[in-house]
Amino acid sequence: MISRRSLVPGLGLLLDAAGSSARATTKPRGNVPSIGVLRWGVPGDEAKAGLTGALGALGYREGTTIRIEWRFTTRPEDAQRHALELAGMGLDLVIASATPAAQALRG
Repeated sequence: MISRRSLVPGLGLLLDAAGSSARATTKPRGNVPSIGVLRWGVPGDEAKAGLTGALGALGYREGTTIRIEWRFTTRPEDAQRHALELAGMGLDLVIASATPAAQALRG
């Protein structure tokens, strides 16, 4: 199991890399990194607060210094639809929050 303390620095490195790659591409994205989150759960659970809190500790603020596309589901067919949608958005990073979500993203 990954601890929050090990996740936060690793996430910072990923976001730094994502910001660098966003500036290196020809696709206009602005300077705001973008993350897609496919959450196996329901809106309002603690996952959203946990991620935004961890990002806040790194200096990122949702809607200001980072864009987050949230997708929640507890149904495999919806997970597949959300995964395809996130994959087509040109995001810098996509995060899955459980095995079924990861399997949907893996396609």
